[in-house]
Amino acid sequence: MKYSYQERDRLNSPIILSIAGFDPTGGAGIQADIETARALKCRSIQLITCLTVQNTAHVFKIVAVDPDLFQYQAKILLHDIQPKVIKIGLIGDLKIAACIVKILNQFPQIPVIFDPILKSGAGDNLSSQALIHYYKKEIIPRCFLITPNCQELRLLTDLDKIEKGAEKLLQGGVKNIIVTATDDTNKNQSSIKHQLFQPQKPPQIFYKNRLAHQYHGSGCTFSMACACFIGQKESLLTALKKSFDFTEQCLINAEKVGTGQYLPCR
Repeated sequence: MKYSYQERDRLNSPIILSIAGFDPTGGAGIQADIETARALKCRSIQLITCLTVQNTAHVFKIVAVDPDLFQYQAKILLHDIQPKVIKIGLIGDLKIAACIVKILNQFPQIPVIFDPILKSGAGDNLSSQALIHYYKKEIIPRCFLITPNCQELRLLTDLDKIEKGAEKLLQGGVKNIIVTATDDTNKNQSSIKHQLFQPQKPPQIFYKNRLAHQYHGSGCTFSMACACFIGQKESLLTALKKSFDFTEQCLINAEKVGTGQYLPCR
């Protein structure tokens, strides 16, 4: 039996293209995206940007995949399957970033969620000034939503105040910015204030409880959840609320499987 595109859209789970790195611990990166998509009844297809040497405590090395191989895989994959949403995580290399821009130009109608991973949760540097500049010029303006934490927003804008930094990126063309503040809250405070910034609107606030531990993969989980709920045609505010709730449950049930941070249970 053959179905029309509309019928297939109704019958199948939303397909999310995850563009991210490989994390051998399984806590973050491609594996986090796959697990999140499955938990939220979406289907994930993947393009791997880099391999990493890391454990639950630190990232020791990033090795970019060959850009020609990346581009060839993208061409073959996206000729066969067209996703509802594109979610981008760790890129780590200028040549791979340029390949990603070609994908975004090819599918301008597909909403893009970008988690600009510039440092690990333990503070390991995962980017460069040249790559940050490229993100601001070529990738962020093409995004429907970006999900930086406070430190990443400051690195992207060279501005200390969150409101000023968000406004600078909005002026650059991105449609929506959700700034997660787990990394920027006094550990003695019981709640965390996350903020959504949009052009010509006051910030929308999302409060969540501070949890007890440090986690490896919470940002990946949250951004992929956003992509899934947007793929399911939820409004942005509903998608964000559901993503925060989903991520919180993953962290409440997280496990300490190594010597470093806890890994979310998705």
